[in-house]
Amino acid sequence: MKKIPVINQIIKDKRKEMKITQQDFTKLINKAISTIRRYDTGDIIPENTLILICDKLGLYIQDLLQEQKRENIKYNQDFYSDIIDKKLGKEQLNSTNEISENMVVYIQTYLKKIYSILYDDFYFEDLPKAKDFKILFWDNKIIVKKIYMGDDNIEKEKLIDILKINEAENLITDTIENFNNNLFLIRNKKNKKIEMHNVFHELVHLLNIK
Repeated sequence: MKKIPVINQIIKDKRKEMKITQQDFTKLINKAISTIRRYDTGDIIPENTLILICDKLGLYIQDLLQEQKRENIKYNQDFYSDIIDKKLGKEQLNSTNEISENMVVYIQTYLKKIYSILYDDFYFEDLPKAKDFKILFWDNKIIVKKIYMGDDNIEKEKLIDILKINEAENLITDTIENFNNNLFLIRNKKNKKIEMHNVFHELVHLLNIK
């Protein structure tokens, strides 16, 4: 009989506890029902999908990995060993040694501003509207969550993006450059109008035109 990783079993049990059918789950994580069935019977869940599932079911990925690590040691298994080796024991905010603390703050600050200003305008169908955004770091990836008020008037979170650090940096840089370039053009046009206005009045004065 095929051994099911404890991570898969916890997810399956949590899904059933929440009365989410396999068919319903396909819509939640945008996967085919055949894929859901494979996860239920023990196929390894890819990292990004695992993050998404944890978000949808209210599970903590570190807790799942810790539990899987204990099971692996106990039964001499290697399920999810790559993700466990890469991630376990790292703090969510400081899980990367490749960027400085200042860069972490820079990315969090600017991404939060960009999403807060632009997200609801461009993704207006993603209701309800965001109350705030949470920017988290996880092993050189950036997790963007939307915070909103549910129908039950309880604050909830929804995973909306997983970005690589260089993608986030490029997004911030492009946004800032686009703003500055357009602002420069607008100011330049205004300055030219002011200059032309001044030149006209100087000519009127010199020619004594009334």
